Amino acid sequence: MNFSSIKFKKKYPLSKLTTFRIGGLADFVVRPKNKVELIYLLKESKKNGMLSRILGGGSNIVFSDYRIPGLTIKLSGEFSEIHIIDEKNIHAGAGASFSKLTEFAIKMGWSKALGWVGIPGTVGGALIMNSGSRFGSIGDLVKNVNIISLVYSKAMIISCNKVNQNDNFSVAKCRIYLKP
Repeated sequence: MNFSSIKFKKKYPLSKLTTFRIGGLADFVVRPKNKVELIYLLKESKKNGMLSRILGGGSNIVFSDYRIPGLTIKLSGEFSEIHIIDEKNIHAGAGASFSKLTEFAIKMGWSKALGWVGIPGTVGGALIMNSGSRFGSIGDLVKNVNIISLVYSKAMIISCNKVNQNDNFSVAKCRIYLKP
């Protein structure tokens, strides 16, 4: 793979990536399109002692107006995709819109997804926070999650009950399954 295709933006205003439109300049912002690029970026930032962070939809974060050091990663490409596999399975990337996933799930007749209506952000953020309401949360329907370890810079699959037990990873994709 040719990593020269990964485009970095230097001194990028994070205010452009958040709902509240506030935030200082990030040293670097990058938008990996696939798992290989993301793992490469995580390994390189770790090797060079650079702080790295994954930014979701920007709806649940406020950045300082001062410089934001290190690498800010905004998922794109395959991470933003949602695929309906069949009437009981959806695969969704961590960078995909949670409201779009909600729309698909409701159209498929998943009543527990009604608890997701009106919640902003991305699928990855929704998984980490177990977004939902008294009518249902995403954790009610997640079967497994593909993650990329921030510590080991490698991909793994974990079951849904392990998602909130460790914050040393970034969600890459999830398989949402309509449980009987």
